[in-house]
Parts: sequence; C-alpha cells; structure tokens
Amino acid sequence: MSAVRIQSEFGEQSIISIDPALGSAHRNFPQNDPHSQEANLFQRSINYIKDSPDIFRTPADEIKLEVQEKYGNVVYLIFRQTYGQIPVYQSRIDFRYSKNKLMWFGADTYPDINIDVIPQIDSDVALLLAEGVLEFDLENEDFIADEPVLFIYANSLGDYRLAWRLGLFIHHDDPDRFERSVSNYLIWIDAHSGEIFSILDRVEELEIQGTITGKVKDVPYGTETQRPLEDMKVVVANVGNTYTDENGYYSIEAGTTQRQVSVEFLGTYLNVNASNTSDAYVTSTITPGDTFNVHFDNLNSISGERDTYFHANLIHAWIKDIDSSFNGADYIMSAAVNIGSEDALWPCNAYWDGYGINMFSAGGGCSATDQMADVIYHEYQHGITQFAYDPFDSPYTSGMGEGFSDYTGMTLRNSPCLGDAFFGTPGGCLRNGENTLQYPGDECGGSVHCLGQLSMGSLWQMRKNLITAFGDTAAAVAHSDSLFRFAMVGRPYTVPDLLIEVLTADDNDGNILNGTPYFQEIIDGFDQHNVPSPLPAFGILHSPIQNMETAADPIDIEAIILSLNSTISSAEVVYSFGAVEISTAMAPGNEPNEYIATIPAQPPGSVITYYIHAVDVDGNEYFSPETAPDIHHFFLIGDLASFPVLFSDDSESDQGWTLGIASDGATNGIWVREDPIGTTNNGQQLQPEDDHTIDGIIAFVTGNAPFDGSNAGDDDVDNGATTLITPVMNLTGAVNPVFGYWRWYSNNLGNAPNADDWVVQVTADGQNWVDLERTSQSEASWLYRQFLLNQHIDLSDQVQVRFIADDSGEGSLVEAAVDDIFVLNGVNVDVMMGDVDFDGELSINDVLQIVDFILGYVQPNGIQVYTADINQDGNLNIIDALSLIQMILNP
Repeated sequence: MSAVRIQSEFGEQSIISIDPALGSAHRNFPQNDPHSQEANLFQRSINYIKDSPDIFRTPADEIKLEVQEKYGNVVYLIFRQTYGQIPVYQSRIDFRYSKNKLMWFGADTYPDINIDVIPQIDSDVALLLAEGVLEFDLENEDFIADEPVLFIYANSLGDYRLAWRLGLFIHHDDPDRFERSVSNYLIWIDAHSGEIFSILDRVEELEIQGTITGKVKDVPYGTETQRPLEDMKVVVANVGNTYTDENGYYSIEAGTTQRQVSVEFLGTYLNVNASNTSDAYVTSTITPGDTFNVHFDNLNSISGERDTYFHANLIHAWIKDIDSSFNGADYIMSAAVNIGSEDALWPCNAYWDGYGINMFSAGGGCSATDQMADVIYHEYQHGITQFAYDPFDSPYTSGMGEGFSDYTGMTLRNSPCLGDAFFGTPGGCLRNGENTLQYPGDECGGSVHCLGQLSMGSLWQMRKNLITAFGDTAAAVAHSDSLFRFAMVGRPYTVPDLLIEVLTADDNDGNILNGTPYFQEIIDGFDQHNVPSPLPAFGILHSPIQNMETAADPIDIEAIILSLNSTISSAEVVYSFGAVEISTAMAPGNEPNEYIATIPAQPPGSVITYYIHAVDVDGNEYFSPETAPDIHHFFLIGDLASFPVLFSDDSESDQGWTLGIASDGATNGIWVREDPIGTTNNGQQLQPEDDHTIDGIIAFVTGNAPFDGSNAGDDDVDNGATTLITPVMNLTGAVNPVFGYWRWYSNNLGNAPNADDWVVQVTADGQNWVDLERTSQSEASWLYRQFLLNQHIDLSDQVQVRFIADDSGEGSLVEAAVDDIFVLNGVNVDVMMGDVDFDGELSINDVLQIVDFILGYVQPNGIQVYTADINQDGNLNIIDALSLIQMILNP
C-alpha cells in the first residue's frame, strides 16, 4: 500500500501507518474528507471503499458490518472483509467519526484470496470432530458455547483456508490431566480436510508468585467494616421478591399474615456459591409491620461470600456509571468462592471462565483471593473485556486482557499495587502500575501477565498525569476510567492501537490531527513505556528555573517546543522583575525543536517571573506554564536574608495559629504544635520523627500519639478534615510577596491509599479561598513549596493561608506536617526608601517622580511603588512626597 496514494486521495498532510506484515493501511489520519457531504456514515464508509479499492483491497460488496455504535461524540464502524460472502476472520476495516467528521480509518485486509468456499465437511461434522477430540459429555453438564460459524482463516498474507469456528465449554474431572476444573475452548477446524488446527482455552486465570496468609475485606491485612449489600434479593413467601438499594435498604408490601423471609448472596447480577461449605442462607418468620434486619458475619457466612458479593456488585455499578448502555454483564453471573483442592489450580489463584468468576480459598501459604477486592475486580474485568469486544475475541495473546484487568483493580482500589500482600508482606505487590516495562516487551517471552504491564502501566501513568492536569482527583479519575472504557469500544489488539483509541475517545472536535484536550497527558503515559504514537507530540517541555543565591551571568531559559501537524512560527519569553513585563524572542537551539532565550542577571533580592509563549503557523498557541498568562513561573535570586521578611514562623512559639475549625469532621489526627513522634507502617514512614528547622524541635503535625511500633493508625487523620490556619497577615503594599513553607504529607498506605487530597488555600478576605495546592500524591519527606500570592489574590490586610488534611472516604493512613513558614517581600532588603530612580541617593528627582506617580503621569513598577510609599500605608499620596522632602532636608 502506497502512502503517496492515500495522501493523493485524503491530503498531503495526512498521517499514514502501514502494517509491515500485511502491507495494509493500518491507521490513517486524513487531512481531507472527500465524502464529507454524505450524512449517512455507513454509506459514507461504503463510498470510501468503492472509490479506493487499492487502499481497502476489497470490493464494497465483499464486506460485512460488525459494529456500528456511538459513544459520546464518537461513532465506531467496524467491518470485516468477506470473500464469496464468507467473513475473513482476521480482517478489519475501521472508521471513526465525530461530529460528522472522519477522524481516521484503517484497512487491514487480505488481497488475492482464491480458495474454494464450499465446505467439504458441514457444521454438524465439525462439531462432532471437536466433541470427540475434547471429550464433550452432555451428562457432565458440558455445553456448546459457540455454534459453528464459517470463516476464511488467514494464517498469513497469501496463506488462507476455509474453517469452522466453534466453542465448547467442558468440565474436567481428572486433575492429573487437566490444570483446571473447566475449560472454555475456542476451536478452529479446516472445512475441507477436517483438521483441528487451533484450540484455545479462553478461561482467564491469575498466575502464582508467592505466599501470604490473611483474612481481609479489601486487602489481606485490612479491617473488616460493616457495609451495605446492594441489589441483594429478598424472597418473601407467597408475596414475591424485592432487592436492596445502594444503602442495603428494602421494602415490600406483604399483607397482614406472617411471612417467611429469606436472604442469600443472590442478586440481579450475581449469584455467589460457596464450595466446601453450605451457601449462606438466612430465613425467619416476620409479621408485616416489623423490621427484619440481617447482618452477615462469621456466624452465618464466610468472608469470601461477603467480600466477593460486595466487590463484584461494586465493579458492575462502576462500569454502568461510566457507560449506562453497556449490558454485557447484565445477567446473574456465577461467582464461585472458597474453592479448594478440588480444583487443580488451587491455591493462590482465581479465574474467569467465560461466564463467571472463580475465587479461591486460602492455602499453600497464599491468602484467599475471594477476600481481595482488586483480584475480584481483575477477574470481573475479564468478563467486561470479553463482552465489550464481541463479536471479536478478547485480546488474549497480546496481554492487553490482563492489562485491562490490572488497571481496573488498581483504579478501583486507587493504588498502583495489585494484589497487595498476595505474597505475605503488606506493601508487596503481585504487579505494579508504576512498572518500567518497555514496549514491545520482548523480555516477557510471550507471558500475557508480563505483557499486560505495558497497557496497564501506560493507563496508570495516564491516570496520574490527568490528576496533575485536572487538579481535582475525582474528576481526573472519572475521565481516565471513561477513556479506558470507551477505548475498548474500538476493540484494539495492540498497545499502540489502544493509544489511538484512547486519543479517539478524548477528542472533542472530530479532528484528531489538532490534538485532543488531554493529548500530552495521554501521550506521556504511553511514552513512558516506549509505546509509539502515530501522531507527533506537541506543546512546550520546560524545566522551571529553580531559586539561586547569585546570578552573575544571563539566565538561560530553554524549552523543547513542538506543534502538532504544523511548525512553530514564533516563540518568546515574557519576564518581569516587578510590574512591567518584557518580551524577548527565543532563538532555535542546537537540539531539534529546542528554543533558547536569556534573562539579564539580577542582584540578590530579586523575584523574577516569566512564562513561555509559542504560536504555530496555524495559529495554535502554547504556554508554559499552562496557567499563563495568569499565573507564571517564578524564582528568587538570593537567600532569605536578601529579602524583607513580612512574616516568619519556625513553629517553636505560639504566634496565634488556628488549629482546627468548627466545620472540621476529623475525630482523630487534629492539628497540634508539638515535637513530632515518628510513626511507621510496615517499615514505611508515615509521620516525621523530627521537625524541619535545623536547630528547632517543634512543628505543626496531625495528631501526635505515642507510638509503640504497631499503632500507626491511632492518631492519624480519621473521619473527615482537620484545618490549620495562619494568623492574619497584612500584605498591603507588598511587592511580589513570596509565601513559602515546608510540608510533609503521607496518604499512600492503609485500606484506601491515595483516596484523599492535601489542600492548601489562600484568602484575602477570610471568606473566599483559592487553591494553592490540591493533590493526593504522597511525599513522606520534608518538601519545600513556594507561591507568589499576588498571582492568586488581591493583596489586603486580611491575608491568611490554611492547610487541610482529610480522610473522608474509606479508612486510610493520613499524616501531614508543616514547618518553617514565611512571607518575603519581593524586593532587595537593601533598597533605599524613597530612591525611586535607584541611583543610590535621595534627591529632588525622586520627589518629582513620586509626584508624577501620584498624578498618574507615569506608571510605577512594583518595586517603585514599594520604595515610594514612604509611610508604608499601602497608598501613594502627597504625604509620601512631603515625607521624602523632609528626609532630604533633614538627613
């Protein structure tokens, strides 16, 4: 397939990706849309195929529509190629449309097929052949999972055969011959020779990698808590059935006669069956009007029943919240729990068998998988993937099926650690979302669980990037999960194709060539695993300048600037030492796409703000930081002694802070000002042992109970927020006031890691608060943060900052600390009051300039405002001019 041919049809700036094995037009992002006037997207797709037989490599009357779905703005059309009206199994022709625009298309087809399409053996014979080889037995409750369907099977380009595809679900009774108790076989049989040339067991299972013991709710070392059981069937004899709501509540009209009421782990979407014990079942005779509460505990059920039921229903509700039209799992799914040695795969395992989940009891040094939330989510997601990919097969061999299940377990648990404590040590993971595996993962040797780390790791990094970009963890996670779900609609089979489908789901204008709202965050997530992007990156990559004590030479500002499908026409650095902004052009550097500019060196006591602005030839603008031109990068020249100090507190004495407010909900971990008592959890530091001040002792910390080595959760933040507020600060007239502090924040341990936010806010009036920080990312060490307050509020005499640590969701270990807080005036400490022309002396010229400032003839910069305000009352007026005259006459 010639890329030139595609560009001649769809535009020279079209981006083309050719499949090297097939020579097909695998993914193509057109510049133009030749049939844009055709509103019927199905017909438009047919028109493309008719007009370009050399691109699509099949006539328009030899295709079969398999998928036509719309999610959000995106319309998904997927065809199969046919030959003699028989579908070619491995073929795909994809179209993606948004807002009536063709976003991209792909044509992985097989040319020059020339085989006999009349089968020599019919479907009944094919079924008998498969049943004989696989020992199919109806009396053993075996059944036909997929009726025989005729396909053309492509072994490779030019190597084709007519074949029957069918599926058999088989039960196994001999553990010496079979690894598992059931198999869900996909079988391929040559329709001419009767050769069974492929048998694939579609049962998904979890690999074994260690030992652990434990009895848990979410993780093997967690605490059981009483939670509502949603959608549980309640049977009232001679009346009918009802189901509990999200609060576990139910009600049903029952007349006046006593009734038998029965409850078990059975609902609209799940039926839990316990092996090696009787199923939990509670029944009682109730008089209408009375309350019948059922509490399942160890007296009437086993942990695996309760945990599996709760978490399987949770993931079902999760996928429906994302996509209410998804109905693949809307049936009473079987959930086998407490499986023991009767299954050859026991212990340390779990699997999806094509119809339900199978969870194991503890044994062999391993914990019970039916009591591990993320493993339950993992296996359930195999089912979601299977249903989402229909009528195509799940991505078994690429490892993406495992990667999808891993991501789901991680995002629902809000932790990159999948299978925490699976091998006996809390904090030890079965697999980690923050892995460094690089595409194509040759070192995996084909292991699907290893290969799955590519898609899982890319998605998890994308999720982290979105959290940073959104500044709102809940909204970012919701968007990440939505991109994951709707990427599956495209049925991708490789990680690069998954990336394209994620970008497709993120697009908001039908033109993927101009990027997507979160293009950089998505691309970076996959790039960290070396997953190639079909589209070039764009935007500004820049490492902000850090504080420096001196700057003898001009300060280099360097950046990598790229435009998507265009070229950069201009780039500039806009900087300021006070109120006046100065622009300087950036020149190309020595590296590709590198741009460089310089800022003149400044003396100690300087605050320099700057941002980078670039424009491409299409008029697209790029900024660094992305908040510019409102909020800029900034850095200080000089040490703390170089600036006037407006406020300083090393926490050693009481300066009037507020420790907790009336609206706080926290019952433990309330802010205190004390010598920190360090705490750890399984060897990981939670609360600091020491304050930050070099010669100090005290810091602000969240709770400070004695620690005996095992009670880390005794005085961490629990059940809500706790708030720490600075004293009121008068910053009227301040120039670029720098608010700096050192903080400690730990939120990545416990039952719900990374679930809550650390928030720092500023106010100018005590009522309206503006975010400075909002993050769920832990930093269990002292971290310095600084902000220019005038970029966030109008300065006043009522400025305050508050620090909020929160644990409002499921119980987790949250600790925070703050120390060495200060506000600097952003001017040199040696500046002479009244010397507005900065010549080193006070003169009549300074008086005349101040009068010009007062009358509005000249606009002073920030430092001039500071030095001209002789009485420091925050206003420039005649009193300042008269005061300067007195200073000159009476030195």
